[in-house]
Amino acid sequence: MTLVRTVKAGLAAALAGALLSGCTGSTPPPGPSSTSPAEPNVLVREPLPTVAEDFTVMAATGDVVWASFPTTIAPWGNRLSLDGGATWSAEVPRREIGFAVGHRGRFGYAGGDDGAGVPYAMDPAAPTQATPLTWDDDGHIVAMGVGGGLTSTGLLMTATAMGHVDFPALPSTAGRASHSYAFTGDAALVLRISATGGGHDYAGVVDTATRKPLGTLELPRARQHVVAGSAIHSLVAGAEGLRLCRQPLPSGAPACQLIAGGDHSGVPATLYQFGERSVIDDPAAATPLLVEDGRVTPVALPAGTVRWAGEGNGDPRRPLIRSVDDKGAPHHLRVEEDGGTTEWAQAPRRAIGPVSLDLTATTVLITWPDRPGQVEARRFARSGFGQVTVLEGDVPGVAATSGSRWLILANERYAVYDDGRQVDHLARRPLALSGPYVTCDDGVHLITGRRLDADGVASFGSLVARRVPPSKGDGRRLSLRVRNLADPREASRTVGFGGNGYEQQPIRMWGDWVGTTLSGRGDHAALRELRTGRVLERPGQLLALGDGVAVLSVPADLDQPLGRLAVWNLTTDEITPLPGTSGGSPFGLDGDRIVYATDTDLVVRTIPGVATTQPRLLGAVGAGRATADEPLILAIDATKPLINGTLTISDPSGRVVRTLPTPAAPAGALHDLRWDGRDDAGTPVPRGRYRWTLLATAVDGTGQLVNVTGTGAAEGTIDLG
Repeated sequence: MTLVRTVKAGLAAALAGALLSGCTGSTPPPGPSSTSPAEPNVLVREPLPTVAEDFTVMAATGDVVWASFPTTIAPWGNRLSLDGGATWSAEVPRREIGFAVGHRGRFGYAGGDDGAGVPYAMDPAAPTQATPLTWDDDGHIVAMGVGGGLTSTGLLMTATAMGHVDFPALPSTAGRASHSYAFTGDAALVLRISATGGGHDYAGVVDTATRKPLGTLELPRARQHVVAGSAIHSLVAGAEGLRLCRQPLPSGAPACQLIAGGDHSGVPATLYQFGERSVIDDPAAATPLLVEDGRVTPVALPAGTVRWAGEGNGDPRRPLIRSVDDKGAPHHLRVEEDGGTTEWAQAPRRAIGPVSLDLTATTVLITWPDRPGQVEARRFARSGFGQVTVLEGDVPGVAATSGSRWLILANERYAVYDDGRQVDHLARRPLALSGPYVTCDDGVHLITGRRLDADGVASFGSLVARRVPPSKGDGRRLSLRVRNLADPREASRTVGFGGNGYEQQPIRMWGDWVGTTLSGRGDHAALRELRTGRVLERPGQLLALGDGVAVLSVPADLDQPLGRLAVWNLTTDEITPLPGTSGGSPFGLDGDRIVYATDTDLVVRTIPGVATTQPRLLGAVGAGRATADEPLILAIDATKPLINGTLTISDPSGRVVRTLPTPAAPAGALHDLRWDGRDDAGTPVPRGRYRWTLLATAVDGTGQLVNVTGTGAAEGTIDLG
């Protein structure tokens, strides 16, 4: 039986911080798992599936590349590579980068941590020592260079001075214009590019050092104008074809080159400029086009590419583009002189942690954040994982498990599964499942839906706990009365939790133990033993209770600020942290095994010294009249897997009238035991109250199946007639 609670999904994000090397794209869960004989008590350690954490190139110069990474990889979000992407070194200590440009080994950018775009000049060898330009909060930044910045109010800023500039006036024939701004590569000039509705566009040129206008250049009417190095590059699409024009700065005769023939009027071509090299996306062409030293060369993209774009700006050693293949995986490519491409960097990978884990004697149930609407059921034995079944449909999560029974939230209802097959629906929201007993907000119910105790707040099989008022003057804040629904003659027991804290839901039960989490002086797990009154308390939150073991979320420390999972041996009172976990890591507990996720792996391990008690009967549900036409069908649940046994039927005098063989129960569940109301000779027995007794032994050698309290045989009554 499993008493497992799925941790909150928001905490599962703490699992996603690890980086793994490998190819781009995403990976499914691995195939065959591997055992780990070198790790004590670890049965299986399997790598978690991974996903590429792609990055965006901000700017590049030579072999120096500046990229923006997810903050799961780089806390500041920005990192530099000084060797063309082979390694990533220092971070740029700014979270908000509005502009980034590169030229001849230097960068300029505007960034900050509070929304303010402060202009900086940066030597990539010392990114933390970037030099702020002379700056005033006057408008927002509209252009950056490696040594200059321009605001929307015309404030021009350099390392030593600042002042407002006036760009040269446009010709009177220009008409209405829209403006963009840019610096030359060395930031010696700042330009206003004016796109008009007439036959020409224009560039107003200002000297950065003196802030004096140098004149206005007439540009061809173009789809794009890109300032790179010491020139304006214009992509002109028209009836005569696609042309690339280069206008030297600050003046000089422009030169145009035909890139592709045929009518390109209205063709949405795109120019990516890297220093003096151009890469053009011409929708009319089969491949990208590299323009270098007057040559036009088709670019060979990797097989399976579905889209691409240039990335970053500046003057990298070779043009940089980013492609995406037909599987959705990103690729960062360098365009070589012959048009070939080389993958210069691979996106780092991070592990995808499961949202929830549940464990039974035979199955691990997993939900993943990237597969909404699915529950993955993996058969499991001590040798490792086996067959995988995916429960399809709108199946967002596992509500509870116990033996062969699973409660799955599906289509806004709770589906009841038995041995992997859906057999029914549950109308209420379950909080816990123990054999055929379901704890809900409105009490304890049978799996068939019949409510048994409206005040029940927890159950272990047929043992049900309900709150009762504490006795006056005993200082208790919480009192629980536990009774056995299967045997009303059995006396109830009352346990109390002292006045050093307030109860936090839920109440948990297993065998003779009842527990909860108390708060008030810091969270602490509090357990009470029903038979002896023994008290155990430990710092942390009680997440699960099992056979001689509990799972805690223990308080944070310097090594693990989010806390960690730990197993608590109730016999020795020892705490064993689970390495690589956080306090919110998902897990599942069954017997002496626990499944959990670390930052990188899915782990199944044994917990030494626990689950040593005899198997207990959780409950039995009967249906039918015990006749040849309608035999009695018993569904019996136990806490452990059982080997072959026998079911005996005794008459009111105690004489055994029928002995039926029972099969093995790998999940501790015998849900199809049938009696037709006849004795061993085939003769119908008379009416009366009969008693059934299940004689079966645990697979793990811990002995004969006993009743829910561990004090007698596993038996029940049948009223015949």
